[in-house]
Amino acid sequence: MHTSKIKTKVDYNVQLQLIIIGVLLLIVGLYLEFYKPHRTSFWWLTFGSIIVLIGLWNVKTYEISENYFKTHRFLGLITKQRKMNEIVSFNIKEIDFKFSPYAFFILAIYAKRSSYLRFRLVKLKFIDGKTMRINENYIKGNTLNKLLQEVKKHVKNN
Repeated sequence: MHTSKIKTKVDYNVQLQLIIIGVLLLIVGLYLEFYKPHRTSFWWLTFGSIIVLIGLWNVKTYEISENYFKTHRFLGLITKQRKMNEIVSFNIKEIDFKFSPYAFFILAIYAKRSSYLRFRLVKLKFIDGKTMRINENYIKGNTLNKLLQEVKKHVKNN
């Protein structure tokens, strides 16, 4: 069974929040290192670097093409792919952060924060027991529904 090609676009807002926090920590670490030499500057720089790398790691797209489900991470440098006919099941979980006024606090400065407070997490389970996760916060537009339609077709046919 040949599937149509579906590729999501990246919504950088959630990842940009992590990168901003990491850069702020790096700035503090550099300030401590150059202007007020202090032993803690190493830790500020380390934590800032880790948070920036986590933000970059979460820049990812999802793609269905040639009967493969692919995840491209770290600005597309790392690709993970699985055969669509190996999907056994999938689970959709609704996440609601509307109760928390502090969730995605930096995001409120440059994006419509309310659209990031409710989202879906999809967990695909494969024959060998391994899983892949899809986070709706990382997808620009409404392509998650198209991805889910293709996944439902394959689960139903298997």
